[in-house]
Amino acid sequence: DLKKIIGDKLALEIALDETDEAKPFWDKMRKRKII
Repeated sequence: DLKKIIGDKLALEIALDETDEAKPFWDKMRKRKII
């Protein structure tokens, strides 16, 4: 289910965004077009 996959990814991103250590990780993922 595509909505579930997107929702899980969004939930994971929100959870990781709460920590300062996670932000560089997500920046790298976005630059690589993975997310």
